[in-house]
Amino acid sequence: MSEDDPDPRETDWHPRLNPRLVGHAAAEAALIGGWASGKLHHAWLIAGSRGIGKATLAYRFARFLFAHPRRAEGGPLPADLGVSEDHTAFRHMAARSLPDLLVVEPAYDVKKKRVKAEIGVDEARKATEFFARTAAGGGWRAAVVDAADELNPNSANALLKIIEEPPPNAVFLIVAHAPGRLIATIRSRCRLLDLQPLSEDDVRSVIEALPPKAVRDRKGLDEAIGLSGGSPGRALELAGSAAAGAFAGFEQAMTRGGPDDDLSAIAAKLGTRESVQDYHLFTSLIGDWVARRAVAATRAGHLRQARQWAEAHAGIGHSLRQANTLNLDRRETLVRLLSTIAGVVASDT
Repeated sequence: MSEDDPDPRETDWHPRLNPRLVGHAAAEAALIGGWASGKLHHAWLIAGSRGIGKATLAYRFARFLFAHPRRAEGGPLPADLGVSEDHTAFRHMAARSLPDLLVVEPAYDVKKKRVKAEIGVDEARKATEFFARTAAGGGWRAAVVDAADELNPNSANALLKIIEEPPPNAVFLIVAHAPGRLIATIRSRCRLLDLQPLSEDDVRSVIEALPPKAVRDRKGLDEAIGLSGGSPGRALELAGSAAAGAFAGFEQAMTRGGPDDDLSAIAAKLGTRESVQDYHLFTSLIGDWVARRAVAATRAGHLRQARQWAEAHAGIGHSLRQANTLNLDRRETLVRLLSTIAGVVASDT
């Protein structure tokens, strides 16, 4: 890949370059405990919402293993998985020059200049070839799968073969945004680390530590953090986005009973070919909005309303998956979703 055609994932704030992890102390403690026991489980499913630090934790633990292949006899447990930026393991990971680390991720299509939507079977089969070799450093070999949600059936089964019969001193760190969609045979062979969303203060802390160019609009940052659901990655996507503005308009429309003209304007704005990222951000926001109302109605004992909101949420998810699979018109999809929500809002009043 040339400098004129860079992989868009290669930023100055890529997870493998991050020396710090905010939150997730329990997950770190579980990994440290497994390492210290001398019987580290070979496959870990690191699950949770997008952008909350799952990949950062995966790279952080792999780096820790390379820096500390084994616990010194009688030595104290480390407080966390941190490795100094001056350490050889940190510098080699940053430069992608660690021979004992494999990253399984969607390939970059040079001709189309985009990251492929799925992890292909060829990428997954690299794990078999990788683990067949002897560790260059004589210690651990690690594979980071980022993210398992992009595995297709063939690549998932190819990965399963090596997870079922791992060689010694091998560890899989499998990132998953929706672990329930991963094939059951892989899930059953993994130990689950379920990462929780961060507090707004922690989200801000993560973002403030990033290079200035990582945040495209600091004026919209407060609003983005409030909408992020505890995800720094999502906050970065939302800051200054059309999705954030459209969601504010959506909420205002809902307080007025969902006027058709307002909702049609939102659908027209986000349904264009140029607004794909904002479309996906916006639909994730309204999905969360509907889910919160289902939960609130349940807790309040309003079971009829809870059922309506739950059905709306399920219908939205189905419609979005169908639209993505069949490449349906995004504007029409938004019109249907927003009309469905407006109908539930009207029945609540």
